[in-house]
Amino acid sequence: GADALFVAKVSKEKNADPQGYFSDVQMQMEARMWAQRYNERLPPKSVDFIAAFVLERIDLEGRVLCGVEKFIDGNYRKWNNNWDWNDDERNTPQAFSHFTWEASNRTLLI
Repeated sequence: GADALFVAKVSKEKNADPQGYFSDVQMQMEARMWAQRYNERLPPKSVDFIAAFVLERIDLEGRVLCGVEKFIDGNYRKWNNNWDWNDDERNTPQAFSHFTWEASNRTLLI
């Protein structure tokens, strides 16, 4: 079913540093941890980040690495950025970003 669909992402750069895949997964899991902290405060709408992992394709020459996450059906929509823009249609993305900024003593903005 749909729960079994995943997306595997491979760098377009032939000589990409393999550590980049692991750094991306670490960043995704850190964002997920901050979402859990935010949700502990019982906001009107919760936030979550999907789990990510690194897959090594041993069936391909060179044992290619991929960044993998569950497939999410639908259109992607950006709600804010790290500088000066947010979509006024939703409050939750901006509230979460503000929370991460303040709760991290202004060292992190998600």
